[in-house]
Amino acid sequence: MFNQVVTGWMPYMKSAANAFIIILVALVFYIIVMRGIKVAAERKSLSGPVILIIRMLLRWTVFSFVLLFVLETFGVLHNVWAALLAVLAMVAVGFVAVWSVLSNALCTMLILVYKPFRIGEQITIPADSLSGTVINLNLMFTILRADNGDMIQIPNNTFFQKSIRRTPGQKKIDLYEQLVKEDPTE
Repeated sequence: MFNQVVTGWMPYMKSAANAFIIILVALVFYIIVMRGIKVAAERKSLSGPVILIIRMLLRWTVFSFVLLFVLETFGVLHNVWAALLAVLAMVAVGFVAVWSVLSNALCTMLILVYKPFRIGEQITIPADSLSGTVINLNLMFTILRADNGDMIQIPNNTFFQKSIRRTPGQKKIDLYEQLVKEDPTE
């Protein structure tokens, strides 16, 4: 009778052992990558906001994959990878449909990393004959105040498609500080 109980539980014990190994491997992977991110932060290779985004994406990606692997190990999800690939294909199509939004959001992150200008600096885009003082940065646009007082909204991807000329201003504010302000005014 004992052998029947042990034999009946063997598949579950095997699944539990596999799940434990999956979780352990994911944890080791997560710790190694987090240490790499910490080293990059200490070397100032990445800015604070970029590190936060990478950490959040890493955490959720690892958690999602571990959950999928564990559920598949216990037989809860069948053909999970086909469903996952279908979802990823739909997401890719959605991103292509909103390429402009994605492009501007990504360029905002690159602006935060490379800091081509700061709030309070005068910039000019010669190709478009646009000029003004940078007064705001958000996920989609950089807002300039022209000499005549007009507000000019420039999509953030423009700064990676065209050359800009900048003149340092007196009042300089870090772009990250401006982005996280509750009231992003001058």
